[in-house]
Formats: sequence, C-alpha cells, structure tokens
Amino acid sequence: MLSSLADTYLTPVLTKISEALNLSETIAGVTLLAFANGAPDIIASATAGGSTGGVFIAVGALFGACSFGATVVLGNCVFRSKTEVNMPANGMIRDFGFYLIAGVVIIVYGLIGKITRVMAYIFFSVYLFYFAVVLYVGIFKKPTYILANPWKEQPKKFS
Repeated sequence: MLSSLADTYLTPVLTKISEALNLSETIAGVTLLAFANGAPDIIASATAGGSTGGVFIAVGALFGACSFGATVVLGNCVFRSKTEVNMPANGMIRDFGFYLIAGVVIIVYGLIGKITRVMAYIFFSVYLFYFAVVLYVGIFKKPTYILANPWKEQPKKFS
C-alpha cells in the first residue's frame, strides 16, 4: 500500500519539482526521486525500529530493497528497452562503492553491538559525502559509458 501511494502521488510530484528546479537527472535521482522511492522503506523502518528485533527487519528490508532494485528492476528495464542501454561506468562504480561503504558501516556497528547517536550521524555523513561526490562529478566530469549488454557484437572501427 505504501509503495503504491508513493508511486501514484509522491514520485510524479517530485519529478515535476525536479523539472521546475532544473535539476539534472543524476541530482534528481540521488535526492528527490531517491526519497520518493525510499519513502515507504523509511516509514516501515522507523516503525520496525521501535520493536524487539525491528532493527534486523529494517536492515534486511533496506538492503533487500536495494538489492532487488539493483538486480531485478534494472534487469527488467534493460530487457524492455527497445534500444541499446548505455550506463556511465563512473556512476556505477560510485554508486556501488557507496553502497559497499554503507554495508561496511552496518557490519562494523553489528560487530560493536550498538548504535549511538554519533554513529547515526556517520550514516548521514556517508550520504552527504555521496551527494557531494555526485554533485562534483555532475559538474566537473564527463561520464564514461559502458554497454549494458557486453556480449552484443560491437561495430568494427576502421583505421
């Protein structure tokens, strides 16, 4: 129910906001649209976090949702695309790298056995650093593209 509400009401509104603010697709994706996509997870995690064992459910749900999106949803988009899909290599490496950093932080916190407020601020710091990197790359770097289907025969270049 929460995801259908987000898809029906939140995502289209945030898309229009990003267009009105003239945000690039990348900036809109890591801010406004990420919030729209993650809003149900945020609400569910906040609710689960207050119950016994809720933190384990929240962590599992968040990483499960991200893994599902990164594999099944992306794969489905590629299969349904009528044209070749090009993905910026630096963006993929950046996003996966920050996903790994977040995973390592959670593993370390799990080994410690508790999360304090200072440790929670580290989560926010990781995201703010991620956003700063996305902003920097979006302004100063040109993307390098990789093909989504590397097995497809590429046109030969003649010298």
